[in-house]
Amino acid sequence: MFLDDESLAENLSEIEYIVEELEINSSYEIVVTARAQNTYKTKATITYLTTSNDYSVHPEISVPETKLITPESQYFEGQLIVTFSEELNNFEIREWVAVSYEIANYSTNVSSVYSNVLSQENYNSLATDKTDYFLIEDNGVVYQLN
Repeated sequence: MFLDDESLAENLSEIEYIVEELEINSSYEIVVTARAQNTYKTKATITYLTTSNDYSVHPEISVPETKLITPESQYFEGQLIVTFSEELNNFEIREWVAVSYEIANYSTNVSSVYSNVLSQENYNSLATDKTDYFLIEDNGVVYQLN
């Protein structure tokens, strides 16, 4: 069995084989070559595979609280505040996405992040959609937190 011209396995006697450690959002060509034992005839089957953008959910770290502060509020007006179940020094935030835009500028404290003041458009999108996620790295593995 070959994955993008790299040999993965030889002399397989099982029909099922699990391919591990594929890159997220990538395309691969898988070539499986079968050989009959008595005639030594071979047949190759080519399959194309594209992985998705999904990341695993962290087994321990979560987001217990998210607050979208109204623009009229006296404190933290128009900001998004997210609290994690762990201290931020235990993992690295790689990306913060709200609806369809990345929040690149934010402040942190022990276990929370605070966006800068959101534009009216971004605030309205988030108030309507209420979708945000983080990509975090913990011990060299990237996870998605929703």
